[in-house]
Amino acid sequence: MRRSDLSPTRQRFLDVCRDLGFGFIRNLRVLGHEPVLPPASDIVRDIVFGKRNGPHEVASDDFALRTEVVEFLSYLDQLEDCVIEVLFVKHGLPFQMQVAKAA
Repeated sequence: MRRSDLSPTRQRFLDVCRDLGFGFIRNLRVLGHEPVLPPASDIVRDIVFGKRNGPHEVASDDFALRTEVVEFLSYLDQLEDCVIEVLFVKHGLPFQMQVAKAA
């Protein structure tokens, strides 16, 4: 799967993760299997001293998606409209998420 295969909303979301680098996104809404970006106050960047903290450079606008991204998008396809309480991002990639279990 390549970036160009994704909807514009999912492409923008991946850009936000890449720009974040390390940190987390709180209260990420999922509507119609698409991520709805939260306000900037819900995007929290981790700063590690002595390390590179900026976004990762990409060679082109279209590239093959990493396994972590494909797996995250697969979860979006399975989720009903909901809120991902926390999505952790490492190296610009979705790493771990916390979703409240429905009763």
